[in-house]
Amino acid sequence: MKRKMAGAAIAALVVAGLAAPAAAAETVISEDFTDGPGGFEPALGGTWGVVDGAYVLSQPANGDILGNLSLHKTKLVGDFSLTADVTITSAGSSFNDAAVVFGYQDPQNYYLVSLNENNDSGTNGIFHVKDGVKLPELVDFPTLVPTGVKHVVEVHLTGDAVTVRMDGADLGATTLDALPVLGQVGFGSKNDSATFDNLAVDGTVLNDTQPPSVPGGLTVTSPYPTEAALTWQDSTDDVAVAGYQVWRNGTKIADAGGTSYKDGDLTPSSAYSYTVRAYDESGNVSADSQPATVRTANPDKQAPSRPKGVTAKSHTQSQATLTWHAATDNYGVTGYRVYRNGIKIAGVDALTYTDSGLRAGTRYTYQVRAQDRAGNLSAPSVAALTRTPTTGPAVPYRQGLIDSAMAEPLTAYQLNEEWLETTQRSATAMYFLTAAASYEPTYRSSSSVPVADRVVEHIRNLVNVSGNEPGCSGGLDTISTNFAIQSFTLAKDVPQIWDQLTTQEKHKVTLLAKACLVASHFLHDDGNPGTTGINQLGNTGKTWNANHVEGGIGMGLAASYFLGGADQANAFLTSFQAGPFLQELQAAGFTSTYWVFSQTPAADLEAATNREYVFNGHTLDDPFGWIAYRAQKTYNNAVAATGANGKGYLVSGADGLPNLGETGMEQEFESSDANGKRSDLRYVSLGWNNSLVNLWLVEHFGDAPTGAAGDDTLRRYTVGTTDFLYKADRGYHSWSLGTDRGVYTAADLDGLMGLDWLRELAGTLLPVE
Repeated sequence: MKRKMAGAAIAALVVAGLAAPAAAAETVISEDFTDGPGGFEPALGGTWGVVDGAYVLSQPANGDILGNLSLHKTKLVGDFSLTADVTITSAGSSFNDAAVVFGYQDPQNYYLVSLNENNDSGTNGIFHVKDGVKLPELVDFPTLVPTGVKHVVEVHLTGDAVTVRMDGADLGATTLDALPVLGQVGFGSKNDSATFDNLAVDGTVLNDTQPPSVPGGLTVTSPYPTEAALTWQDSTDDVAVAGYQVWRNGTKIADAGGTSYKDGDLTPSSAYSYTVRAYDESGNVSADSQPATVRTANPDKQAPSRPKGVTAKSHTQSQATLTWHAATDNYGVTGYRVYRNGIKIAGVDALTYTDSGLRAGTRYTYQVRAQDRAGNLSAPSVAALTRTPTTGPAVPYRQGLIDSAMAEPLTAYQLNEEWLETTQRSATAMYFLTAAASYEPTYRSSSSVPVADRVVEHIRNLVNVSGNEPGCSGGLDTISTNFAIQSFTLAKDVPQIWDQLTTQEKHKVTLLAKACLVASHFLHDDGNPGTTGINQLGNTGKTWNANHVEGGIGMGLAASYFLGGADQANAFLTSFQAGPFLQELQAAGFTSTYWVFSQTPAADLEAATNREYVFNGHTLDDPFGWIAYRAQKTYNNAVAATGANGKGYLVSGADGLPNLGETGMEQEFESSDANGKRSDLRYVSLGWNNSLVNLWLVEHFGDAPTGAAGDDTLRRYTVGTTDFLYKADRGYHSWSLGTDRGVYTAADLDGLMGLDWLRELAGTLLPVE
């Protein structure tokens, strides 16, 4: 709950005797558990009871913050000193814990002293749980707490300074981030058994008889025909405001923690009168606010728009996957109905659906209708057709390549060296396996290991091991980071992968997708200069370097798809705040990404981010426009056997070079750098591989190329890919940065970046000659 205290309230409490100085405090809680639990009442989790004169937690539950909690009924205010005996039970975990709680106001707001036999950023320190979220650690305890041993724990609060001691030695001290400190004390644990005894607390009992001030500024609107939205101004109190009572037509209908409330289940076109009262922790209630009246809107009879962009793809004999674009509505779309051959088969709130139990070799017709809160249905979408395969493998990739990708080490990035070749190869393997799983989620290696399981291992190695995640700066790192974000986006579309991840792991993946969206925008949005990455280390080529641009825009498009589309991605960008985002990165243990985002001042980062993403005039809701534009830049040269004034050249087979003279040769076969002309197969490979997965992305999500622009784009990709692979197979003598780079071959590129897997991807996407 949100609490508002008058400016001089702390001093007033002392004058009133509610928060006397520490020297005048008296013992207000004393529990030795000889005659039972005393004033303690279990609030959460396992079994609490008195055993042999001590308070024992047994059969503990598991929780994200605390799974187990018992509170003393006495409420305190202001300074206090607490001592208690705490014994953590030895168990199989290496993170056995116990906790002392103080300032407990409700299940969403309290302070937590975590005691643990081990240490990380989420335990063994002082924490603030605010609005249900455990904020980053206020102070860390470097001293560990052995299990199976009774420890005397002390917590001392004076003003806003809290000190914790154990067995006579300091564990840590900090300044609290919210005052006043009032509420209950208690014991708990995250998920382990513990024993507590001899609790003594010197302090001041909360004894408050003064009600809060009357809430002011009450306004009410009707955002929907059956709803009323109320807002009002904060009240103040001599201690603290605990919440607000909401009254409709003279009857109390709810308690609200903040200064707003939405009242539902009303009758359209009807008048209602509301008042609000404030109350404090002691139950004192203010007088009524001035009343506010509203007439609810007329009934909603307007149907949503018809869903567009419906596509249906059958990669297996028994399944078809549908995708479509979001519909719009005057009050908002609440879901979609999916029809197969004119019959409703599902209702979903996403923009995709997988239909199962189909027959092999059968043609199916699908349509989608949008629905709003009132039950109004849109017109049916344009029909999408698909035919399930008759025979043949569900995955169009060779088993041997699947097996080699399964054997590749797990992806792990190094800060500011994400482009390292070993990382590029492992990231390509992760992407290749994710693409395979998107065709057939149950596909396995020759040794019967599920492909989806190996993708989960890659993801967990990136998000659960601090420092393994990509830095997401938007600079040179994008040539490899793009593959991770593309993999995340495809994986979210495969339940056999995504559903294996925990809620916390999904949150971490989402954080990285958002970080890379910001990095992509920072470099490539039309309104930004794009002279350096967020890490301020330079090394960008926004206007010409395909190696940087293809990776940079690719991870931006992938992040947009991951977040649900252009509207969701732009909403995140326009509301981005650097400070809270850095806190989230730190709480997730993303040390590399946190470092990168801390190198650009918060104000500068927000100024560069807080607008919708536009790339060379193309918005996020036109992803193929991005691909088509880049095709004209990346595949812009006439096919030739030589480059850089003959310093780069095809080692053999020049007479048989396909598509000679046709537009589509990758630009790095005939480009320039700071040292003049260059023609380098290695540079070509880095632009080509990212452009390939970018095209795969928009094809996968149904934004396939159409019309003349689509034909030109696919032709450029086909010519460029054919030319690149031909030169790699026969060897290409490279020249760049004014230096003879020797001969690169397909075997070299496979070792550096997994060319064999990428070649397989290209073969299923393009009519490579």
